[in-house]
Amino acid sequence: MSSLPTKTVVATSVLPKRWRHVWKTVQNLKFVSKYHQTFSEDVYRFFMLHKAPFLESLDLEFSNQLDASDLGILVGIAFARHVRNLVLDLDYYSNFSQLCAARFPSGLCIYDNSKTLETLTLKHSILLYFPSRVCLKSLRKLHLYKVHFYDEDSVCNLLCGCPSLRDLVVHRKRGCMVTFTIVVPSLQRLTIKDSGFGYGCCYVINAPSLKYLNIRRFKYLNSFLIEKAPKLEEAKVSDVFGIKNENILESLTAAKRLSLHLSPLEIKYPSGSIFHQLLSLELQTDKRKWWNLLTLMLEASPKLQILKLTDLNMSSTKGNQIGQKWIQPKCVPECLLFHLETFVWTGYEWQRRDEKEVARYILRNTTIYVLIVRCAASLVYDDECVVITLYLFMSILCGCCPLLECVYCLGCARWGYKRCLYTAGHDSEDWGLATTDEFEPVPRFCRYILAVYEDDIRNPLWEPPEGYGINPDWLLLKKTYEDTQGRAPAYILYLDHVHQDIVVAIRGLNLAKESDYAMLLDNKLGERKFDGGYVHNGLVKSAGYVLDEECKVLKELVKKYPSYTLTFAGHSLGSGVATMLALLVVRHPERLGNIDRKRVRCFAIAPARCMSLNLAVRYADVINSVILQDDFLPRTATPLEDIFKSVFCLPCLLCIRCMKDTCVPEQKMLKDPRRLYAPGRMYHIVERKPCRLGRYPPVVKTAVPVDGRFEHIVLSCNATSDHAIIWIEREAQRALNLMMENEKKMEIPEKQRMERQESLAREHNLEYRAALRRAVTLDVPHAESMASEYGTFDKTQEDETEEEEVETEEEEEDTDSIAPMVGESSSSSSVKPTYRIRRNRRVSWDELIEHLFERDESGNLTFEKSDLPQ
Repeated sequence: MSSLPTKTVVATSVLPKRWRHVWKTVQNLKFVSKYHQTFSEDVYRFFMLHKAPFLESLDLEFSNQLDASDLGILVGIAFARHVRNLVLDLDYYSNFSQLCAARFPSGLCIYDNSKTLETLTLKHSILLYFPSRVCLKSLRKLHLYKVHFYDEDSVCNLLCGCPSLRDLVVHRKRGCMVTFTIVVPSLQRLTIKDSGFGYGCCYVINAPSLKYLNIRRFKYLNSFLIEKAPKLEEAKVSDVFGIKNENILESLTAAKRLSLHLSPLEIKYPSGSIFHQLLSLELQTDKRKWWNLLTLMLEASPKLQILKLTDLNMSSTKGNQIGQKWIQPKCVPECLLFHLETFVWTGYEWQRRDEKEVARYILRNTTIYVLIVRCAASLVYDDECVVITLYLFMSILCGCCPLLECVYCLGCARWGYKRCLYTAGHDSEDWGLATTDEFEPVPRFCRYILAVYEDDIRNPLWEPPEGYGINPDWLLLKKTYEDTQGRAPAYILYLDHVHQDIVVAIRGLNLAKESDYAMLLDNKLGERKFDGGYVHNGLVKSAGYVLDEECKVLKELVKKYPSYTLTFAGHSLGSGVATMLALLVVRHPERLGNIDRKRVRCFAIAPARCMSLNLAVRYADVINSVILQDDFLPRTATPLEDIFKSVFCLPCLLCIRCMKDTCVPEQKMLKDPRRLYAPGRMYHIVERKPCRLGRYPPVVKTAVPVDGRFEHIVLSCNATSDHAIIWIEREAQRALNLMMENEKKMEIPEKQRMERQESLAREHNLEYRAALRRAVTLDVPHAESMASEYGTFDKTQEDETEEEEVETEEEEEDTDSIAPMVGESSSSSSVKPTYRIRRNRRVSWDELIEHLFERDESGNLTFEKSDLPQ
């Protein structure tokens, strides 16, 4: 409720009893008067009923005049409630008069009454009078917007009493104060804006820890002095002129990034100053003789790498400068010869003589790697334009010739590196770290899968040291190969009351069972369509059998335990069956009493590549894949039947596949809609480092990748051992223990832990949606043509034209089981295709052929009757 408006929060007091008093503990409050005469009394009554001992934020906005006593009472209430962020805005008509301003209660700030105040924002008609130094030790951010200062000592007493101040924003207006002094040793960010003409005023700034400085609109001051800022990283100076005594540019010599909107005729340039650390420079080109300032800065910045010239007004004030001549430097600046890499010019005008000379000079004397020119609206093409264009091409060619040689050599070296030294850690080096809460179930489900191998769970033979974690009384059933008659691997159904979970755990490939090989061989490339994509035919048939057999039991359990989740877990071959089970349940929830999609999840341990890319990304919110380091199975796109035919010569097969996928670009792989991938969200356990022996503390990375989805074979002696469920369980448990130890050291409070879980769910949702958009960007097949009940890859844009949808209706026969339905061929798929005809998009010939035809077993094209309009 803290994210709701305070008025809405108070309105919840009329709700039933359990919600009636919740509003009294909300910690984010905002009050807006809107000219209510009794506003102060209403706020007092609110706080008399409010019981929260701490306030995260308090925002008070007054549109009517406020007495100093009322303001003191409100600030005292805020300090008594240990507020962290306080905003006071007295924006009424007389905000330009100091006599009508409400005086801020300085007495409350002298004895450190607010030890938790971190951010203080004061706006408009507030008078700051501090006769003695304040004591605000915890204050880190102070924003003063058009407030009134009683005298110069009030400013000093306020700022000197904030030893932890990091961020200061001051927006001044006309006032009687002559000298404005800022002396804060801890200050890191400073923004100052003066909205009036400060005749006779002075500014003195002393902040040795300053890292960011923004100065705007200082006109006709008596002086503006800044002490040296050795830690300064970025500075912006704009609209400064008419100052009698100033050292602005001299004080910025330590900056790394500099933005100047100045004229050399209006500001003093320090002689002999060198910007030794300056890497990025931005100049505005709408000031008089701006090019002279450019010359001075280029000569004084030997390490400059990025140069930006910008005209925000797009030549609206340049008319009086046409024809003026630029005087070139006597010697070419060092930065142009050796360091400049990026040159950006926004608002460039080809017809202006001075700008043409500047552009010609820079292009002639530098070799840039990135050139961006945004021209003004009016262009005049003449001989000078051709000269500029020639200089542009000459600069690019001179830089590209040696660059191409380097690229060629680096390409050869990269080929050798990728093939010989490529490690599994590269696949997930850009992924984020998994958290304890999301990875906690993985070791537990690995142990459940290991329990399937036991003949008698009450007398286990191969129990791990920590046990299986299974209560034999909660094991509802166990199916062996004899029970399934080879139509599915062995599996168990376990009711986990501790974790409120209904678990179906499926074992991996049994090398001694021909039925498992038959299941793998029952597939051809592009044979089985499912929900707009392709899946492995044999695995989806096996999943249909399991769902038919256990449908009644699962339906009763789901109905009996509405708060329990339904989890399918499997390893290797079993991971493919578990994945197909999750797809079938999500796609046909009516089989289990219309189970909610959020209650279904799947953990595929060492997963097989069993679905096309569009499905792998679309169902990433349900399916999770766990991969240990160099595991070969999720990485090879070779059909599963070929892998296990060559299981006794697997290293030879991996080397051949490794050489083959080197020559095939990944973009071409993504274009094949029948190509299968590892499913869902990926969890990669990394425990070994390149060129180092032994195992390191495992780290778990997670993401929903689209491109780079484990497409490279790793030539490693651990490629097969990392596929073993025993090793995966052991390393997953090690990784989980390390995560839990780190959390114990951090001592995260329970409230923050719950907030982290909520934010994690939001991050996963954003990452899932970003993966969908990424698939559209990469033009993944079937990313736009097929519609799905749970979301598609359709790219929504504001300027997209209306879409006309034509849906073909198919008659479906009612069946009591799902096995016959999933046993149909792709030509009679139960998925209803939806064609989207866009007015602004033409259908290619290849897409039309794909919709109307399919290939038979001999490879010939035949009509796909299910896709023809009825």
